[in-house]
Amino acid sequence: AKEFLVLFLFSAISPAINEINSFVDIRVSTELGRGAVSSLGYAQRLYQLPLGVFAIAVATVALPKLSKLTSADSKERFRKSLWDSLTVLAFLIIPSTLGLFVLGEGIVRLLFERGSFTPSDTALTTSLLYGYTLGLPFYGSYGVLSRAYYARKSPKTPTIISAIMVSVNVVLDIVLGFTIGPLGVALATSMAGIVGTVIVSVALLKWTGYEKENLLEIVKVILASLMMSALMLLGRVFFGTGYISTSITLVSGIGVYFLLARALGLGNLFKLKDLLGKNRRGL
Repeated sequence: AKEFLVLFLFSAISPAINEINSFVDIRVSTELGRGAVSSLGYAQRLYQLPLGVFAIAVATVALPKLSKLTSADSKERFRKSLWDSLTVLAFLIIPSTLGLFVLGEGIVRLLFERGSFTPSDTALTTSLLYGYTLGLPFYGSYGVLSRAYYARKSPKTPTIISAIMVSVNVVLDIVLGFTIGPLGVALATSMAGIVGTVIVSVALLKWTGYEKENLLEIVKVILASLMMSALMLLGRVFFGTGYISTSITLVSGIGVYFLLARALGLGNLFKLKDLLGKNRRGL
């Protein structure tokens, strides 16, 4: 009961600490002129979509599997399971990140530019989206890596790191926000994610080690994502960022990415299905 209570308290504190980031972002942005708060809100919605749909889902599903592999004789299987989760995450989050960088303007225009939402609002929201997107793969990785600490019943470490991330975000919000405007607030959030991910990964990966096979697959994911992005960039250059052209370019890019993934021999789709299936049965 005592162990459960400790785990519960630390698990509750971490999300509560992270909520401070959003509060500080909004508070600082209220001092940065008209439209800053709403533009940050629109950019956050797009940035948090792949984070919520992909990253949080993979991290949540990985936790029960990792929790069963914490004994000393299960270290190799723990490492393999952790890297399988990171590979699946990379398969989903890296193309999402590059896609937002390439088609961010068109996506913002497609979803929001109507009525009182003007082209200048699109330009501001797009720049903020780029600032947030920079930290997307890091926040996704942090979710999986921090779950590994919870699986090992070491919740204190990710809680402390979350506090460090909040501190970095608060300081950079103030410094960058009042220096370069709303973009500084978005960049502060991304930089806090980068700092947290680096810290959380150092000790954990030193203990678990690396999986060469998974690293190779992640390289293939990056290659396929870059080729997809090149195609999307060509579509943007030749056809613009209008509603129809953005939709066609986005769908085409996704299709090409999956074709390239298959051509490169990536088994991530099957791993994702297997990961979900095994944990569903386990639960």
